[in-house]
Amino acid sequence: MIFKIGDKILFKKEKQEGIVLEILSKEKILVRNSNGFDVEVLSNDIILFEEETNSPSAYGSNFFQKDKLTNLNNFKKDYQKVEYKIDLHVEKILKDYKGMSNFEIVQIQLSVCRRKINELLDKNISKVVIVHGIGTGLLRTEVHNILDEYKLRYYVSRDGGATQVVF
Repeated sequence: MIFKIGDKILFKKEKQEGIVLEILSKEKILVRNSNGFDVEVLSNDIILFEEETNSPSAYGSNFFQKDKLTNLNNFKKDYQKVEYKIDLHVEKILKDYKGMSNFEIVQIQLSVCRRKINELLDKNISKVVIVHGIGTGLLRTEVHNILDEYKLRYYVSRDGGATQVVF
């Protein structure tokens, strides 16, 4: 399917909508999801949202197959979505950081990030927002490396100062 910038779309595997921001290649598209995060998606993972067929049931019984296969429908009733925030700004972590090198500060921030993620993995948390700030992007890159190690799915906020992690 061919998409255009501004098209309203639905994600096939998630109950979420989005808007096409940019066509990156024949297979990849940049989409702003309904949570406000810009994500790269494969063109075969989304479908065009048309006003005439504005309900997911219009796309057939195999739509949202992921929920049916994993039998999450019953589980979702009891599962409460909880959002947690990890703020990695140095002034939120340390009272006295004057005189510390940038390297030392970043190591402490990454340590806090890793510890919090480990704590949250065992809890009933569905989303976590990690605030790393815009800056030069070094802390964001290192946080994303940690998330990749854990094989967690994440999205960068519009301004690039936070990352939303989906557990």
